[in-house]
Amino acid sequence: MKKELEVKPTALPLSTVSAADWGPDEYVGGSDIVIAKILPMQPSSVLVTDGKAVMGEFRDSVTGVKMGSIVEPIEVIPFHIEKFWDILVKDGDQFEWDHSEALIENPALAGYNDNLPWTDTVDGQEIKRVRRMNFYVLLPSEVVTGASVPYILSFKTTSFREGRRSLHRCTYAIRRQDWFAQRTRSSCLA
Repeated sequence: MKKELEVKPTALPLSTVSAADWGPDEYVGGSDIVIAKILPMQPSSVLVTDGKAVMGEFRDSVTGVKMGSIVEPIEVIPFHIEKFWDILVKDGDQFEWDHSEALIENPALAGYNDNLPWTDTVDGQEIKRVRRMNFYVLLPSEVVTGASVPYILSFKTTSFREGRRSLHRCTYAIRRQDWFAQRTRSSCLA
């Protein structure tokens, strides 16, 4: 005789939960969402100094998870680009980040600021301006699963030149109608 497992349905009490039970509706806007950055690990990076990462790795800024390295490139799909001036204010002997301003390169537009000096004095404070280019990217490995989230890949100071080259390659890929077929590498998006 063969023993079979019989599953008996249990009658669980059903409760009705409405959205109001969770509290009032709250607006969730863009400033409430954190978009992780793909950070290159450098000697002064906190994760490196804490012994949790190695120089040359690329890490998720929110989770700290290793995404690749200079010998294990990350494939990304760029979908949006923004350019900024990072404004650093002198505090003692150091310059500290104060705020960012959109970089307006077209002289025909109001607020044109592409010609501003890199160092300046504003309202009696010594400042430094640093160009930054942010690529908003998706990981192809996440896109195919349908669970992709955006990341920011920034180029500034010495890497800004590589950012410009990457922008050129992305623009060329768009013109060839193969934007999403273009798979690029994190070290220089090429």
